Amino acid sequence: MSLINQMLRDLDRRRASGAAGGSDLLDGVRPPAPPPRRGLPRGLLWPLLLLLAAGIALGLWLVLAKSRDATPPAGQGPGAAAPRQAALAAIALERSPGRVRLLLQGK
Repeated sequence: MSLINQMLRDLDRRRASGAAGGSDLLDGVRPPAPPPRRGLPRGLLWPLLLLLAAGIALGLWLVLAKSRDATPPAGQGPGAAAPRQAALAAIALERSPGRVRLLLQGK
């Protein structure tokens, strides 16, 4: 430890006296270059995250739409469309200037 202290004192004396070689000691010494960055560039991160979120949302929508079509509501089987169509016996379309009115009349 005393050897290191002695060397530091000697270095301080050289810098203070301005002797030749004292100021040149650290000339040309540069800090090491930072390591190269790994991973994605910062500008690519958000678009990829948005694309991933959109893909997940689309997948969920497709799965939910398929499951909704596969299971009919309770009390209705494959022929459930026929009673609904029979209930709508007449459909009237009334037109007047600036307005269209749709009248549904059941049985």
